[in-house]
Amino acid sequence: MVFYALLAVVIGLMYWLLRRKERLAREQFFGQFAHSQLRMCPYKIGLVYRVITTEQNEIIVSPIWDGKLKIENGKRQRFAPDQLMPFDASRFF
Repeated sequence: MVFYALLAVVIGLMYWLLRRKERLAREQFFGQFAHSQLRMCPYKIGLVYRVITTEQNEIIVSPIWDGKLKIENGKRQRFAPDQLMPFDASRFF
């Protein structure tokens, strides 16, 4: 019985350390951007865009994060301003 309790503690500790490492990596990545320049997709949780330019009736964005991975050289896309929501850091940290 003590063995299983000890095993559960070790597994819990390893899980906590891995989650902490992921959170620190996300904080470091998003720390290089101003949060006012980031937008999120309201339909797909975890998809984050960086605003390239803002015009009167559209914004041009480039995806930078998709779930657990950063996106290198994302394709620029055009959206109406109301199609994307402001960045919510509480979803990532």
